[in-house]
Amino acid sequence: MTLYGSNKVSKISGADVTLSKSISQSGYSLIYSNQPESITDNHIADNGTAKYLYRDSSVTRARVMIHHANTTSSPVNFLIRLKNTQSYPVDIYISSKGSVSDQDPRVASGEAWRQWYAGTGSQYGYNSGDWYVATVAAGSTYDLASITNVPNSPYAHCAAAIVDFVAASGGIAVPVEITVLAYKTNIASSLSATSVPSGYNSSYVGQVRGTFKYCNRDVTFNFDTASQSQYLHLGRPITTSAWANEYELGIDKTNGIQVRINGNYGVIYKIQSTLTDSLHKGYVFGYLQSGFPNFYVMCEDNKNNVTTSSTIDDSSKAWNFEGSQIQNNSSVSHTLLYTLIGGNASPVDLYWANLT
Repeated sequence: MTLYGSNKVSKISGADVTLSKSISQSGYSLIYSNQPESITDNHIADNGTAKYLYRDSSVTRARVMIHHANTTSSPVNFLIRLKNTQSYPVDIYISSKGSVSDQDPRVASGEAWRQWYAGTGSQYGYNSGDWYVATVAAGSTYDLASITNVPNSPYAHCAAAIVDFVAASGGIAVPVEITVLAYKTNIASSLSATSVPSGYNSSYVGQVRGTFKYCNRDVTFNFDTASQSQYLHLGRPITTSAWANEYELGIDKTNGIQVRINGNYGVIYKIQSTLTDSLHKGYVFGYLQSGFPNFYVMCEDNKNNVTTSSTIDDSSKAWNFEGSQIQNNSSVSHTLLYTLIGGNASPVDLYWANLT
């Protein structure tokens, strides 16, 4: 299999995948912070109201994703802060991490995800295992990720960060507290949660924050070149998703409200495919497209093979992200990792076709 880079092509057409397909929830907890998406001076940790953006006081192994824009009156800093709430020291391990700010929210999240997949040097990255980073004393804190000096002008910049971690003692995972916050110079000693909009609940279609049981979706399907062109429809609106296990109900731990992430931001789709060439075409090609200007990140099931599209501002175009050679009327199997990055729009269609 070959993963391509910025390979824009005209959109293709086809039918929803009809060959065997399934989706299941997997992985560990997902903590997602995107409410409010655009923060003001009333949402930061060192003004008169002293707010945090999200907090969960009992987290073991988790993926934390934040996506916020700075619309305050000056540059701010964003933190994912861990507090050891145990009465003894705990060890902190990170497996994957990425953090970026950019005036284009798609680029911010896209680059953060690219870092998450690829890792930094020999550390972190998908399939890299857990890397020890610190031992935190009882009652002390450790910053899992920080994005400093995020501009507010001339354009409001977006801060995006994703970090997968576990806290442990004696090799056993233990719960800690996670807080997402923004501040300018100093963090107040006592903070309260930001407020939420009217109608904010599991049917709310705007931005949310919350904790979810699973951070991944395992997708399997078969494709045969006799089918010409078929697609998987991912991240469609919650109310129209045809897959019972695509979306999950989570809890906003600051207020107990049940929430869902419309578009499954922060969730990785692990797509396991079996491609069969009964028509002797020799190749099967993959395409990713939607009706919106988007930026895409795709990774083979190997941290050394990650690629991104350029920003596709022309909604009539698709990204040809792969080509799989199939010889002698045989079948090949492989696994791709895909996530809808923060800052772009869902749903998206992943096509497989025997176009030549």
